[in-house]
Amino acid sequence: EAMVGEALVRPSSKQADSLALHWVVRPGAIKIFEVREEDKDTDASVGNKLKIKNEVYGSIDELLGRFIAPMNDRVEEIVHHRKFIDKLEDDIDEHLKRQKKANPAGIFYQLCWNEQYPGYVSLRFIMSQTPRNHPIAITPDGFTWGKKAFSNLDRLLNEFKKNPRGPQSQSQGQGGSSATRTNASMGTSQSRTGMPDNRPSRWGARGSATSGSGTVSSMTSGGYSAATPSIAVASKGGSGGWGGSSQSGGGGSVGGWNGG
Repeated sequence: EAMVGEALVRPSSKQADSLALHWVVRPGAIKIFEVREEDKDTDASVGNKLKIKNEVYGSIDELLGRFIAPMNDRVEEIVHHRKFIDKLEDDIDEHLKRQKKANPAGIFYQLCWNEQYPGYVSLRFIMSQTPRNHPIAITPDGFTWGKKAFSNLDRLLNEFKKNPRGPQSQSQGQGGSSATRTNASMGTSQSRTGMPDNRPSRWGARGSATSGSGTVSSMTSGGYSAATPSIAVASKGGSGGWGGSSQSGGGGSVGGWNGG
């Protein structure tokens, strides 16, 4: 059985001259990448050039080292971030609503795994009465929110605090909620842009810790045969409970935000 952080490579079932790279993001969640093979010596050999989108890799080892390993580092950053909670999205939404009820003037947010899309984080927040969400993609270079890339989570969250509705709010899109999940286009709804520094902060402090461990929904993509080659990439386990974990580096605070 493949472990978290491992990557397994097999021939693609979608097209010839392609490989399917299965990355175990977390327990029960596997993200599959199509890898295009070019410059093959024989029909049975692996291509000397392996492409994911526009990025070229010279071997499977290079693919694992430059593509999978950095994303495992991003997973580590997520699960150890102070705002991450390893619980279901609906549980996070209920938690946010309790915080909002206790402090109606505050705006609260948390991070958890996106249940619909493996390899995505769900940034969930509440401004009025309905929790909303943004999907955050994990990439080798950091994180992507809409069309904007960020080298770490704290920089992304600082941008989120300036414009909670999202980087595309000036054009078009939609906001998500526990009832209406944000789709893969990562659209967001129109909103104001940021908060003046001289206004009192409406962003609520982090809630007190509550005991209990999270449950992750299963999103498997099928079993692996014994003949499937697997290549392990170092990875560590996640965090759980409402208290979050230690703060990841960088970012700082923005405009009087309470609780990070």
